[in-house]
Amino acid sequence: MYRTIHQHISRGLRLTLCGTVLFSMIGGTSAQNLPSAVVQQHQARPQSEGTQLCDDNAEEGTESEEQHSFCQHRRQGLAFYDAQRYREAIDELTLAYRIYPAPRILYKIGYAHRKLGDLREARQFLSMFLSVDATIPTDQRRKIEATLLDLQQQISQMEKSAPSRPRWRLGVGAGLNGAGAILLGFGIPALAVDSSCVRSPAIPGAQCPDLFQTTTIGRGLVVPGALLMVAGTLTAAWPVIKRSEPSSSRQQIAMRKE
Repeated sequence: MYRTIHQHISRGLRLTLCGTVLFSMIGGTSAQNLPSAVVQQHQARPQSEGTQLCDDNAEEGTESEEQHSFCQHRRQGLAFYDAQRYREAIDELTLAYRIYPAPRILYKIGYAHRKLGDLREARQFLSMFLSVDATIPTDQRRKIEATLLDLQQQISQMEKSAPSRPRWRLGVGAGLNGAGAILLGFGIPALAVDSSCVRSPAIPGAQCPDLFQTTTIGRGLVVPGALLMVAGTLTAAWPVIKRSEPSSSRQQIAMRKE
């Protein structure tokens, strides 16, 4: 019984192998196109550093205009990063990424923002780097995930410690705006009816004997009303001045070395 089963399995394997060889002989063109399609698919993926696009040993004139521009911005951005000129590095690397979206550029932009203390921007770019590049080594991925966790904790602490406007300022601002709106509500109509006829003359076509004289009253209401509106808006919206601390979180992050 076992010998019969073994014979059937061997026969099936031989038939499968023969069918594969026959298919490759008949449809040789399709079989040859399959590896090239896979290669093209991998080549279409952005490389980690774009090194395949930027070959210093390449012959002059072989690079396309876009490729040359990408390599120039990338080299300049990395040079700025090494020189700790992180703002300029972000600008150059951003231009390079717009030409060719290499994931490694997101990594550099994220850490440049972290050096500058831009916590939310650093978190955004490092998260994008983890999501678009599946070839990141495990150790590096864990390090970036730990960095993202640290950034999230620091952002939460900043949001909790961020100063807010006092409620009394909001109340005073609302009161001033309300008073100004009331004055404007009376002053604008007073200016609008100035020099208008109070009573129509008894004889049609005759000159009106009595006109409204409300210019002084209108100006006396509109001017203070507008000033109250401006004062109320500034009182409610004026930003809170945060006291400078000797060792702020942004300075600590900017001085931190990777």
